[in-house]
Amino acid sequence: MHMKDWLLKLDDFLRMTEKDILSHSGKISHDKAIEKAMNEYKKHRDQLTINTLTPVEHHFLKAVKEIEQIDSGLN
Repeated sequence: MHMKDWLLKLDDFLRMTEKDILSHSGKISHDKAIEKAMNEYKKHRDQLTINTLTPVEHHFLKAVKEIEQIDSGLN
């Protein structure tokens, strides 16, 4: 099979599933697409960072638990 055969098969499949077939290069420039992708990645990365504790925060929480255990032993 050649590439043009694959293109025809893919177009047939998309028509069968009632999906739109892009027949042009689109309206968004490469630079705009890269900018959008980077902005979405930054939002995703920031969300991961918000939900992840740093090593310093882990150490702090461990110290707090140790102090609570010492304090409960004194009472």
